[in-house]
Amino acid sequence: MLPRWRSEAGIYFSPRGAALRLAPRGLLPLARTARVTERRAAAPSAAGEPWRTPLAALGEAMRELPRRTSCRVVVSSAFARYALVPFSPALIDRKANEGLAAHVFRHVHGEPAESWTFRVAAAPVGRHRLACALDMALVEGIEAAARSARVTLAAIEPALGAGYNAARRRLPRTCWFAAVEPDKVSLGLLAAGAWTHLAGERYAGDWESALERMLAREALIAPAAPGSAAPPCWIARFGSQTDPAHPEIRAFGARRDSRPARLESSLEGKRATA
Repeated sequence: MLPRWRSEAGIYFSPRGAALRLAPRGLLPLARTARVTERRAAAPSAAGEPWRTPLAALGEAMRELPRRTSCRVVVSSAFARYALVPFSPALIDRKANEGLAAHVFRHVHGEPAESWTFRVAAAPVGRHRLACALDMALVEGIEAAARSARVTLAAIEPALGAGYNAARRRLPRTCWFAAVEPDKVSLGLLAAGAWTHLAGERYAGDWESALERMLAREALIAPAAPGSAAPPCWIARFGSQTDPAHPEIRAFGARRDSRPARLESSLEGKRATA
């Protein structure tokens, strides 16, 4: 197998700024030493979108990378909106499913959704699909930052989708799944390998206590099955000091049992938002 010559960077983009891990490629051992850097965002302004100030930190981080570095950007759920989109046999391609997702988001959020871009994950026939929306201006801003830094933007992924993609082979078929980030938890329920419920909450202080409260509350709203035992919870925790864009995957106070059906995702790609 030929060696990879293009350096790769995983970037976690959040209200706090941009944290990245660069994996350089080259023949010399020193050239192959990975490094982690962070660019903190300035204090946000009272007006405008909350991602504007962190976007400047992202641009600074990208400009310090070698040219043509392949960059994967994980966008915090603080900048994303999630929804479940019903299955429709009449929708046969990605664009049609994104149109349905746009309708769902506009029904919930109204006029602001007109300026969002949408992506929908693949799912088995008849199952709800996980969808995500990001501000189109944010996606365009990330793309512009990459062009300015002369790096290659390989993917833009929201944290919930990125966390699930990293964890899905280890998950029980029925379980709670949480993407845990500094200041926010995104929680979903998988029943027989399919998404059935979503919730999100900002928190201050202890994320474990915040997740426990969410699980207790959401289990009353959306039990996995009437009268069944409480399903386990698994987490993908972002913000590692050694690899910010790749989450820690583990069970949260639960036993590890069966594996899920393989759910292919279309959340990755330059303009991916779910």
